[in-house]
Amino acid sequence: MDLMFYLAGIFKPLLPFAFANNVRLVLLDARDNGQSTLYTEAELKAIYSRDKAIETEFLRSGVIEFATFLAWFIEHEDVPAIKEDIESGEKTGGINLVSWSSGSNWFIPFFAMADTIPEDIRKALDAYLGGYILFDAPFCTVGLPNPPLDKVYSCMRDPALTQEERFAMFPATVSGYYSKHAPIVRAALIATSLDTLPPVSEFWDGIQKRHDTEPDAKSPTIFRIPKDTLSRIASHEPFIRSTVQIIMGFHSEIYAECIEKVVNDVQLATCFPKARIYVMRRTTAVPDPPVDKVYSVLRDPSLPEEQRVAGFPAWIGGYYSVDAPIVRVAFSATSLATFPPASEFWDSIKKHCDAAPQAMSPGTRPVPKDIFDKITSQEVFVWSTLPMEVGFYRDIFGDALDRIVNDEKLATCFLKAKIHVRQASGQKGREIDVTIFDGASHMAHWDEPERSIEFFASIV
Repeated sequence: MDLMFYLAGIFKPLLPFAFANNVRLVLLDARDNGQSTLYTEAELKAIYSRDKAIETEFLRSGVIEFATFLAWFIEHEDVPAIKEDIESGEKTGGINLVSWSSGSNWFIPFFAMADTIPEDIRKALDAYLGGYILFDAPFCTVGLPNPPLDKVYSCMRDPALTQEERFAMFPATVSGYYSKHAPIVRAALIATSLDTLPPVSEFWDGIQKRHDTEPDAKSPTIFRIPKDTLSRIASHEPFIRSTVQIIMGFHSEIYAECIEKVVNDVQLATCFPKARIYVMRRTTAVPDPPVDKVYSVLRDPSLPEEQRVAGFPAWIGGYYSVDAPIVRVAFSATSLATFPPASEFWDSIKKHCDAAPQAMSPGTRPVPKDIFDKITSQEVFVWSTLPMEVGFYRDIFGDALDRIVNDEKLATCFLKAKIHVRQASGQKGREIDVTIFDGASHMAHWDEPERSIEFFASIV
């Protein structure tokens, strides 16, 4: 499999849900991608110059191109200026930018180099640019050096792999699910001060090193996208031609200097004064508890697959009326001080549903077989859905997937630390929020488009 670089079409699943969320969604390909203008020979020469000054100027010219397009779009597409309701604080109108993954390598410089945008264009944007969502930016886009490979694995940096093997593994790396990070990883993402931000070493140790492989785990998104669809929304050509060099080949100090300006340059924050930055970090679902504490028929290692599938309807549709009082205490807790320890909570959960005839049978009204046959399909689950979500990707990549871990969380925690340093010093600057998108993958906009656009709309 070639290393695929996603085009604007990867966001098309969001379009049907835009109107309901009062959002007008415009999908834009960067230069040299999709149907955008290809780079000229002179621009490609600049990209591969290995000269920091030339690379910086190349990014600056790209920033001006984006700004010029935004000004043109505002003028020609009847974009209303930002308005804020005094009582509710609700904002309407304006433009909010979203950059996903390595696309952040353009819009971090956009704000860092805002003072070099021609004044007439910058002024034209001031009343319209309301926010920027930095969605799952990798560490290279904020100028961080590569972390130790034994702490944060990346197939793209593995010296034991050939380039072909790296490219073959990357799609699963970037679209896999990692639900078992230690609590300290989330603690870093929600830390409210430097005092509560965990040490880097502890953060690294808490990162999940192996992707989810349990029978009920969700497979990497890439393997659930039909091949003909993938060919329309992704291409390896722009990645090889220019993008990989811009992201990984440019001097990392350029991106480090840009993020430093975005966070700490007070004067620069006067450019686009209405624009707030939202650092959006997704986290996959809370990990499954031990099966001996919280029983699940689908995770019972003593049962063959046929019995797990057969036992699931009664297990999920059953009643559990004799959980200990401490379970209700946990659900009604109003603070950490009144929240019971996890061990006590687990010990008090009933492991199996109420047994008839003393208790109600699974399902308030048992579904007659003729109706049940019309509304369910075991064949579809066993023949198609289950193999696609559980087994398909393992057959292709085998044990290689066990060494994969994403690195976007490093950039988020790095930014979180910089923001807290600024706050601790009393320094002002552009408003920057770090927000968590729970239960989502790196490709949430494809896997969960409705929830994704609702989340985007809710934070801006």
